[in-house]
Amino acid sequence: MQSRAPRRLLVGSGYTYLQEYLPQVAQAVVRAEDDFVGIGRMVLSYPELPADALAGRPLERKRLCRTFSDCTTAPRNG
Repeated sequence: MQSRAPRRLLVGSGYTYLQEYLPQVAQAVVRAEDDFVGIGRMVLSYPELPADALAGRPLERKRLCRTFSDCTTAPRNG
């Protein structure tokens, strides 16, 4: 797609399902094809995830959302 429309930005999505493997896969995808990786619901339960991944810190596994509907309801419910 980028060769036909080089000025468009591509965003990959669905990466939350990768759980603790998200940073490694996201890095490979951005290097190979997409401009951005959409994290989505994972950031609701773990807003520091991008900063931790970029800084090379290990992810806090207990903060990774394991039940995807709760990623959106739990923050709203406190």
